Parts: sequence; structure tokens; C-alpha cells
Amino acid sequence: MQFDIVQLGKIGIINLMSRIKAKVSEEKVLQFLQEKRDEHIGAFHFIKGGELSQAFSFTSEGKDFIIRINKTDESFKKDQYASEHFASSIIPIPKIIEISNMDADFFYCISEKAAGNDLDSIKEGFAHTVYPQLIKIMDAIHTTKLSPGKYGWWV
Repeated sequence: MQFDIVQLGKIGIINLMSRIKAKVSEEKVLQFLQEKRDEHIGAFHFIKGGELSQAFSFTSEGKDFIIRINKTDESFKKDQYASEHFASSIIPIPKIIEISNMDADFFYCISEKAAGNDLDSIKEGFAHTVYPQLIKIMDAIHTTKLSPGKYGWWV
């Protein structure tokens, strides 16, 4: 797919992403989880957002998890690499539990659910309360030492 940069204004990107993003019914994902992990899945909820993956939160055996569904496993493997190599008490990256095929069309990734909220959900007037922590996280990311070849296109 090739796109003209001029066409990719905010509306163009939204339209493009809505065609790329994985779309699986909540019922199918819940049934998959019940068959794969635990027939007593609780607190199953759709999570708004995400550019390419469709995401849901759920509980299983008393723990909170996230399942993301995507057409490829590429971004899940990048998240797993980041979790295994860069997660710390300062950089909160959830642990990846499992990455595999959901069916012939989709992959899934189950991770521990991280505490907190995304930046878009912070109410106006309260953003300043998270800035110090955000700056601390960004500084830790910036000073992280990378192994040769483990950046850019993830070669």
C-alpha cells in the first residue's frame, strides 16, 4: 500500500487505521479465553483505543490481564522484547504471558495488566500531576543502554 503524505491528514489516518485494525467480536474473544485459559473469565471489557490491535481486559484466577488481537504478531514480539530487556521499577512495561495464533486470521497476546490510566484519559487540569513521573520515565528510557543492532527496524 502506498499513500500520498498529503492524504494522510488526521481523518485520512483514522480511516486508514479503521481498515487495518483487527476486528473480532467480543463474544469470540471471550469464548476463546474460556476455552484456552479459564472457563470462569471475569471482568471482561473492551478497551477503547489502539492503532492496530483490538484489546480487552479480563480477570482469570484472581489476576488482571490484557488480551490484544492483531493480524500479525510483529508488534507483540517487540513488546515482549521491551518487557524482557527494559522493564524496571521506573519503566513500567507489562510482562507478556503468551503470544500465539488465535485462528487462521489473527494472533493474540496476553499480558499482565499494568496499573494506571493512559494519558488520554487524564482529565483537563490534572495532567500536571503526572508530569513529574512522566519525565522520570522518559529520562530512564532516554538513558537506557541499547545493544548494537537492537533498535530501529528491530533487526
